[in-house]
Amino acid sequence: MFKILLLSFVVLLFFCNDKMSAMKKQLLSLKRLTPIQKEKNIKQVKKQEKSEVVTFISICNRTKQVKEAILIQLNEKDCKKVTKEALANISYLATPDINLTKLKTGDFSFMSSLRKLFLIDSKLENLPEGIFSNLSSLQELNLYGNKLRNLPEGIFSNLSSLKELDLSENKLERLPVEIFSGLSSLQELNLSDNQLRNLSKKVFSGLSSLQKLDLTRNELRSLSEGIFSNLSSLKELDLDENKLKSLPEGIFSNLNFLQDLDLARNELRSLPEGIFSNLSSLLILSLGSNQLIHLPIKIFSSLNSLIRLYLFGNELKSLPEGIFSNLSSLQTLVLSNNKLRNLPGEVSNLKHLHEIDLEYNNFSADEKKKIKTQLNKVSIKL
Repeated sequence: MFKILLLSFVVLLFFCNDKMSAMKKQLLSLKRLTPIQKEKNIKQVKKQEKSEVVTFISICNRTKQVKEAILIQLNEKDCKKVTKEALANISYLATPDINLTKLKTGDFSFMSSLRKLFLIDSKLENLPEGIFSNLSSLQELNLYGNKLRNLPEGIFSNLSSLKELDLSENKLERLPVEIFSGLSSLQELNLSDNQLRNLSKKVFSGLSSLQKLDLTRNELRSLSEGIFSNLSSLKELDLDENKLKSLPEGIFSNLNFLQDLDLARNELRSLPEGIFSNLSSLLILSLGSNQLIHLPIKIFSSLNSLIRLYLFGNELKSLPEGIFSNLSSLQTLVLSNNKLRNLPGEVSNLKHLHEIDLEYNNFSADEKKKIKTQLNKVSIKL
């Protein structure tokens, strides 16, 4: 027993001596430090202590629906126990309540990593200025299905990373000049199902990366020449279901990469001969359900990449010979619901044509027979 106690004492003594020697070494090293080195060490320790401090931010005063969305995202119940770091790490936020009627300027403060924000199918009538000012990482903003009537002039000015903006199904009647000018990364802009009547010539300036623009189902009666001149990357332009009566000849002149152009269901009665002259990349052109009576012979002469052409539901009684001559890639031609009595002869020479719709025209029995003979390898609706 005595031996065991003696052994324990020796081990304890050895441990204490070892610890004392380590402390002596540490003291000696501190003594050797210069005043500048000591100051640096002190600053480093303070910095480490500061970084370990957790900063709580109360979100209790934020709009109810925004507060709830944040708490759901963080799996937290207490609005006073949200940390600054947790807010900064949120990348996606969607409000869960359809009764959202208004927002506060600070609702999205400290959310520097937010990439997707959905405020859809609610009752928002306006947006406070600066509401999105801190969201420099935001890539997708969806405001679909609200009751917005107007927008503050600089509402999107700090959203330089934004790629998709959806403002569809609101009640927008006008847009401030250059409202989208800061959105240099924007690729898709949806303005469909609003009440827009007029657009400023500079409304789309700065959107050099825009690839898709949807203006379907508005009240547009005319468009200024040059309104699309800055959209050099545009691939899809949808103007379906407006009230356009005419278009300037150079309206599409700078859209060299445009692939899909929809002008259907407007009130167009005629088109300038050179309106499509620079659209060499165009694949799909829809002019259906307008009031076109006549088409210039060279209107499609530059569209050698065109695959689908829709001219249904117009007032066309005849088409000039040679109008389709340069459409060497055409696969689908829809001419239904017109007043045509015959087809231009070059239709039979369109080598890639595999579908043609000629229903509800004024073709005689003999003309129908002739068409079927000439286009015997094409799927025909007649």
